[in-house]
Amino acid sequence: MIVYLEFNIISTKVSLYYAFYFLQMAIQTFLTFLLSHNKKNQVKNQVKKTWVVC
Repeated sequence: MIVYLEFNIISTKVSLYYAFYFLQMAIQTFLTFLLSHNKKNQVKNQVKKTWVVC
């Protein structure tokens, strides 16, 4: 029972890690898409601010 609980916690942590990684990749791809299609200085400044906050 204890082993099962520990395994359950570990699998939850791993799935959360993968979900966070996927989310990060999606955000990065979206920002790259914005930069390539909108080459305005405002967008570039917004992206820089976003990365500083993160």
